[in-house]
Amino acid sequence: MPEPPHPQNDRQYTAVVVPIEPLDDESLELIDELLVYFNTITNEMIRRLLKGEKFNYKEYKGDFHTKVSQRAEKIAIELVTAYKKLCGLFRKRLIPCKPSEPTVNKLFARLAKEQIKFRLNNELLLRISVKPRKFAYFKVHVTKQLKPFIPLLLDLEKNRSMIGEPTIFYRGKRLFLSIPIRVLKGPVVEAPDALISIDYNENSIDLLLIAGNTAAIIRLFTYLKVLREKYAEIRRGLQKKYGKSNPNTKHGRKLRRLLSKYGSREAMRIKEITRYAIHTIIGLAWLTGAKLVRESLKHLKDIPGKGLLSYRLSSLPYTTFRNMLDTKSTQHGVRLIVLSEDETMNTSRECPKCGRIATRINSEYAKCKCGCEFNPQISALFIIAKRKSLLRIIKWPKKLEYNEKQVIIRIPMKRLANASIEEATKNPIKYYRFIRITIKELKNPITIQLAQSGTQVRIKKMLEVDVRKTLWLAPLRLATILLELAK
Repeated sequence: MPEPPHPQNDRQYTAVVVPIEPLDDESLELIDELLVYFNTITNEMIRRLLKGEKFNYKEYKGDFHTKVSQRAEKIAIELVTAYKKLCGLFRKRLIPCKPSEPTVNKLFARLAKEQIKFRLNNELLLRISVKPRKFAYFKVHVTKQLKPFIPLLLDLEKNRSMIGEPTIFYRGKRLFLSIPIRVLKGPVVEAPDALISIDYNENSIDLLLIAGNTAAIIRLFTYLKVLREKYAEIRRGLQKKYGKSNPNTKHGRKLRRLLSKYGSREAMRIKEITRYAIHTIIGLAWLTGAKLVRESLKHLKDIPGKGLLSYRLSSLPYTTFRNMLDTKSTQHGVRLIVLSEDETMNTSRECPKCGRIATRINSEYAKCKCGCEFNPQISALFIIAKRKSLLRIIKWPKKLEYNEKQVIIRIPMKRLANASIEEATKNPIKYYRFIRITIKELKNPITIQLAQSGTQVRIKKMLEVDVRKTLWLAPLRLATILLELAK
């Protein structure tokens, strides 16, 4: 099996640097003007950030493309953040010399993907949007490194996720363009019967992991529903406090600013948790050579509902989860099987024992006429794989009962390397971080038969972990821990 990707360097880009030549003098003048302007505003932004001043990149828009000042602000923030970290290390006496204040000396400009367009007409041509309705045109020298990526560059609309932000710069007297291109990893060596069935719920992402001797149910608790309700309560409190203020008044502007602030904070938090959970799933697939099976989530927002049900269905980030999982599985060479909309219907309501449509009481409990009581979120994992003919349920207990225990895993921190054993033993919180995983041993195991090999597998374990409390841990490391506990 290929070596899995580094968990903290998931986005692996290769920088393709190619020389470019302007097609006319006007294009060269435009680019020179852009480079000088980009250098000037970046240094000005760095100066203001070091003084602690607040500003908006729109102040520096000038006559240029809107994205120019935005990218300059991004670089300025990156440089000042790195400078402050080095100052912190100097104060702790971890580095010998005080760092000098950051400045941008070289002429370069980072471009947005929307600013560039490639066209093939006997030669590879590049168009850069510098100002509104003013473009610079260049001839691109096709090198051996660039040649395999030409189809990708010609269709940028479809392949935006595969291209990073290009940079144009001078090297000597020649202009060069650096294009970061995401490198697709080779396909995973797929194990014949290994699979991970995925069920996306309001508060968790549930997995059924089957790989050789390892068979377990893994529940990654995201608590997105709780997070949504918390921020909805904050918004209601703000609206109650400021009432129906006129947007042009002082209170109206403050309300709008606060709602925007908490809305962006909520979106960022949800995206962070979802991304982490997906990276953990991809890590499990890499380590086991498993294929992923998920439902079609396109139709869920079209389900009719009133009040709370309608809000719950419309507020969960199904599209974010679906797109992110599809993209990451493609990048890492993991095979993804998607159920059709018809196959997705009633996966959580179908009785795993007799196949009837059961009555769902709540998100954690459903009861069938045959007397079987089951957790709809757990049974859906088996039904999803069953509908793609990947497995067959042989034995399902009338009621899932289990013995529960908690495992606390100690992860050493970097500072432990400089500490003595006695000091680390006396103060473990200072030198270790801890994650808590709940292990549930099923009293009556679930028995299934794999379609390809015909072997019978018994599911005896269920692992539960709150991913909100493990965001500091690399996703691949968490996947390794879960895999060891599942054996």
